[in-house]
Amino acid sequence: MMQSNISKQIQFNQIFKSVFSLELSNRTKNEIEYTLEEYQRFISLLEQLSLRNSQILQRTLKEDEIFYNHSMESTPQESEMLIESMVDPHVRKDSIKYITTKKLTNGIITIPNIKHLHSILMKGISLDEEGNKKFRLKEVFVGYFENGEKVVQYIPPQSADILFSMQEVLALINDPEVFGDASNIFVQPAIIHALIAIIQPFDDGNTRTSRLINYALLLSHTNQLYQKSFKLPIVYLS
Repeated sequence: MMQSNISKQIQFNQIFKSVFSLELSNRTKNEIEYTLEEYQRFISLLEQLSLRNSQILQRTLKEDEIFYNHSMESTPQESEMLIESMVDPHVRKDSIKYITTKKLTNGIITIPNIKHLHSILMKGISLDEEGNKKFRLKEVFVGYFENGEKVVQYIPPQSADILFSMQEVLALINDPEVFGDASNIFVQPAIIHALIAIIQPFDDGNTRTSRLINYALLLSHTNQLYQKSFKLPIVYLS
């Protein structure tokens, strides 16, 4: 049994690391190059604003992102609660500010950071406050039910493998060699976003949590690449 788990973990390890060695197509490279040019132009325009107007713009972009993407949850009540948890002015309850601050301040993101991020995000949405701070303990599938029959589209890693899988993702998040150069400024956060969604570490809120980590990585890479000191994301690529 232990041998089987080790074998699985090696497979996860190889899959995760192999993603970053894939060669981008010429079309993708051209699109990234064009996007980088537009991004640099946007940063230049942003820097022409006064400090106050720049801060107002960043807060507006943040709230627009919240309302556009996060208001599309399953019920109006859940949408309202989620929006409140995203825009609460207190740092402790503001999930976007929490994870971006952790990444900018510490330079890394940890397992406790991700669990705490998820608990902030799900506060008031899931009544299981303690469960919100933990990885899932049950097996799940991605799909739907049709005429009472389960239609499985994808089966995530088993719950026993989540910690290892998330540690592998964190190694990729925190390894400066993975980011590499400007061409990865958008690609690496997007891949990390997808990997966390694939693992489905929590019972609920996985794509929301992975999206927030995407934001933190893009902000950190932006500051690093362009030698800036933005405190909030200046763009949100959901």
